[in-house]
Amino acid sequence: MNSIKDLCKPVRGSKRQVLAVFTTVLLVSGCTTTETHYSRFRALDSSGEPRDFVLYWNSELPKSWYGGLPIVTPVRIKTQCSDEVIEFHNRERCGAADTRTPNGLAAGWCGDTDKFLTSAGREIKGDDALCGWITGPAIDGQGNADSTAELGREVLVTIACYPTSSVEAQKQASKDKPGERKAGAILRASAVPYRLTVRSAPADSLSDRVPELSEKACSGD
Repeated sequence: MNSIKDLCKPVRGSKRQVLAVFTTVLLVSGCTTTETHYSRFRALDSSGEPRDFVLYWNSELPKSWYGGLPIVTPVRIKTQCSDEVIEFHNRERCGAADTRTPNGLAAGWCGDTDKFLTSAGREIKGDDALCGWITGPAIDGQGNADSTAELGREVLVTIACYPTSSVEAQKQASKDKPGERKAGAILRASAVPYRLTVRSAPADSLSDRVPELSEKACSGD
C-alpha cells in the first residue's frame, strides 16, 4: 500500500483510478492542509508612534478524516520598527490563574517580568499573569472561541502591559526624531480591545500571505 505521503501527491490516470486513491485517502488519513491566518492594521505603539502591525498564526488541519480542531501555532503580533514580537498561547499556557481572565478567552500573553509593566505601571507578579488576551466568536459562530484553534474571522485583542523600555522612550521623545525605531515597542495598551478582521489563505500561497512590514518609516528622516 502506498504511504500517506505518496497518496497526497497529484494523481494521474483514469477517473476510476483517481476516485480509488481519493477514497483510500479518506478512509486512511486525510492529506494535511496548512493555512495562515493574519490581520494587518495601523495603530499607536507603546511609544506613541503610529505604526503598522500584523497579527498572524498558522493552523494545520488534522490528518484524520474524522475531523476535529486544527493544530495551531501561537498567535503573534509584530510591530513596525521594533524587534519585539509578542505571543499569545492557549488558555492552559497562560492566564489560567489570573483573576482578570475574561470569559471566552481563547489565548493569553504572559509578559516577561523583566521587560514589561502592568498598565498601571506596576511590576508583573508571577509567570502566569496576563499582559494581554484574545477573544472572539468561534468558527461555527456558536459562542466564543475557547482556544486559538476555534478563532474565526474576527478577533478582539486586549493589551494590558507596556514595555519598561517605553518609559525611557517617553523621556527621550523630545530629543528623538519622529518615526525613529524603538527596539522594544509593542502595540499600545488599551482598555478597549482592538477589533481585527482575519484573513485566511493556504500557507504556501504566493499571492496571499502575511504582509511584510516596511522599514522605510523607521529612519526618523
